[in-house]
Amino acid sequence: MTKETFQTGKILLVDDDEACLSLIDLVLQEEGFDTIAVNNGKDALKRLEQGDIDLVISDVQMPYIDGDTLLREIKKKDSKVEVILITAHATLTGAAKAINNGAQDYLTKPFNATELITIVKTALDRRSNLTLANNNKLAKGDQLPFSEIDGDRLVGSSPVMLELFKQIGKVAKTDSTVLILGESGVGKEMIAKQIHKLSNRFNQPFVALNCGALTESLLETELFGHLKGAFTGAQFDKPGLFLEANKGTIFLDEITETSLAFQSKLLRVLQEGEVLSVGASKAKKIDVRVIAASNQNIDSLVKEKLFRLDLLYRLRVVELLVAPLRERKADIPLLIEYFLNKQKNKNQLQVEISEEAINCLSNYDWPGNVRQLGHVVEKLVVLAKHHKITTDDLPKDIKEKSNTYLFINNPEDQALPSTESLLSLAEVEYRHVINILNQLGGNKSQAARVLGIDRKTLDRILKRSTTNNLLN
Repeated sequence: MTKETFQTGKILLVDDDEACLSLIDLVLQEEGFDTIAVNNGKDALKRLEQGDIDLVISDVQMPYIDGDTLLREIKKKDSKVEVILITAHATLTGAAKAINNGAQDYLTKPFNATELITIVKTALDRRSNLTLANNNKLAKGDQLPFSEIDGDRLVGSSPVMLELFKQIGKVAKTDSTVLILGESGVGKEMIAKQIHKLSNRFNQPFVALNCGALTESLLETELFGHLKGAFTGAQFDKPGLFLEANKGTIFLDEITETSLAFQSKLLRVLQEGEVLSVGASKAKKIDVRVIAASNQNIDSLVKEKLFRLDLLYRLRVVELLVAPLRERKADIPLLIEYFLNKQKNKNQLQVEISEEAINCLSNYDWPGNVRQLGHVVEKLVVLAKHHKITTDDLPKDIKEKSNTYLFINNPEDQALPSTESLLSLAEVEYRHVINILNQLGGNKSQAARVLGIDRKTLDRILKRSTTNNLLN
């Protein structure tokens, strides 16, 4: 059945991978979209010069002109043109920066046709309804930087993390107050730092404070400051962290650990945009973006009269929920690789880790989340007996609580089926890789993109199998 051609715009497809380009082109044309396909960023820019392009769908990894550069050039020429970037490796660096720089969305490979079509329709609807020409355009000459914070970065490619990365990119370019909720160890402060780095305040101070680490009186003087002689021991004026963070960002971690009395004073700061130092009679105006965080169920605390509802309204302008590691276990291998590389750079220790050990770590629930995983990997690297970490090196409690292995108390009493026809997980993985390679004519680079892995991982999967007859 022939589908109606959409009247909402023309789509420019850009990808140096001819197979992927043809596939996307075919899917969209079958759905009735008007498409033009080019295989490099240079030709894409030439076609854009002719006008009448409403949406660009581009791969990120391309030679000469990559997707990020193409995005910036498109927005300089015409901010109304919508852009969707596609990548095989989703990161905060890529996703948040792309959204921050004006991309409509950020897709990771592999994706299905329904997902692509839905996102394309959303982008074209937005294009047709867009009335403000500079909605997504950075000020002329305003290049927002994006860098790692103290060598740390958020890592993940799971759908829930990719969505978080995109939310970070959207909220960063505003001055809205942000409330970050998540269990201890998920990286709430790191998210706050990245929001600051992506904002227009990036060259101003970022100040962080754990509210639960101080008593109420110390917390008040630490944040609001005090005058000399305001209380016993106040031998000099102290400006306070709010004034130190002026024009920048302040991060208030564990905000729910504060008293109702302190919350009332903080509410005034948010409402009036001014701070009154202890012992002072006149408040000082401030311009500070506030990001707060908590590992508690903040709505329950409001019901229990332990947290002010009016303050919650002020803090929860934008709410970011960070999933615990047990709910995104697909990210664990990426995190392990990241922490291993970090230790190699920090301590010059060249240590690898076996697939079995990765599988075991990936099946643990990690109550301490990413922070705990990082500490465990560091310990494994520092105390490694050999150049490769195996399951024998893993902490006993992790091995016992991981559901990697199924133990049968009395296997001799069990009527077990023959194992001759059963395939190992590695064999299933290998056969799937071979199937993809066969469909792509043996092109390993294309296969890695489709599978969402890098070439090194692909080669490792191919080498570790002893099966030789699957290519026949």
